[in-house]
Amino acid sequence: MPKFNRGAASRPRQGPVLFRSKAAGSRRPEDSSSAEDFYESGCGDAHRDKNAIRNIQGKITLRALELLAVAPPAKLLDAGCGSGFSSLVAKEVGFEVSGFDMDKKMVAAAKKSGVDAKIGNLADIPFEAKSFDAAISISALQWLGAGKPPKAAFDEYFKAAKEFARVLKPASRAVIQFYPKDEDEAFCAGKAFRKAGFAVRLQIDSADNPKRRKTYLVLALQIA
Repeated sequence: MPKFNRGAASRPRQGPVLFRSKAAGSRRPEDSSSAEDFYESGCGDAHRDKNAIRNIQGKITLRALELLAVAPPAKLLDAGCGSGFSSLVAKEVGFEVSGFDMDKKMVAAAKKSGVDAKIGNLADIPFEAKSFDAAISISALQWLGAGKPPKAAFDEYFKAAKEFARVLKPASRAVIQFYPKDEDEAFCAGKAFRKAGFAVRLQIDSADNPKRRKTYLVLALQIA
């Protein structure tokens, strides 16, 4: 079972709820559309261009790199890189970064910003085996499980987990920030990555504040 941290404290699975769902009426984009439809509609462009969103994403990226605990220069994968904003943050820190995204417009924007980006998705990462020393993923994983029953969601998470294990070097680390709808969805993702060969720790920042809450899978690859 993955380990779960609530800020500085930890709780077992049998204990109180790690976090509550967001208030009634609050919906994620993932709950009403697929990733393909969301970005093809242009909503992704508007989301990307908001300064407030970029500021939040910058802070999330730095927090992910802190949890990653890998020193630059190291070859870092940005999985679901979007327009390359997190990739640029990681490059400024000193990492050698490559990324991918399923949206062609996002990949074009990332390349225009100087990011080594390719078209791909979490279940089919467009890089060779054992290419990276570490990986991050910001605000992407939740698209895989949204709107699916638990078994189907687990299968989608597991496909992604196997791809992370494939492209990472032995004993590599990864941090995935995502927005699970509830505790069960968070545990489902963690179990999938554990099955793929990762040691898993679930880090939840601001667990009691739905508006500020950030959830991270902190991963260490245990297989060669």
